Amino acid sequence: MGDKQLSIHSDFRDVVLTIELIVTSIAWLMRSVDDAARYFSHWPFAAQLDVSVLPDKSVKIGKNVLDTVREEREKGDSLSSSIVLRDVLCLLTIALKEAVWKSPEFQPFRRRDELEFLRHLRNAAAHGNRFNIRSSKSLPLKWRNK
Repeated sequence: MGDKQLSIHSDFRDVVLTIELIVTSIAWLMRSVDDAARYFSHWPFAAQLDVSVLPDKSVKIGKNVLDTVREEREKGDSLSSSIVLRDVLCLLTIALKEAVWKSPEFQPFRRRDELEFLRHLRNAAAHGNRFNIRSSKSLPLKWRNK
């Protein structure tokens, strides 16, 4: 059976770009912090993600993160794969929620349980992986009618 081409909805282009940035970043960091610094020298930040909750603003990760990685390597510490994976999944959750909320095609479905749950996951991912439900308007949080 031959390979099938994978089609990704055009509204998820930012999510795909985020994945590409993350994979590239990890590959460069695994090779050399200096190589990563040269790679990112063309951009003002190591990463920048536009978010709907901050109109006309974005979440920015400064290039000083490379200095932190360099210092940890000099001390003999290595990048923790579980921490990297956690952060990658947080970024992807935020990017996915932003793509869905920006898309007019998904507008009619925003009050569905699945997208409400995505909104809660995004908020937790953006705030230290902690759920902090301050308003009873957000409750009950349902998933698959449970």
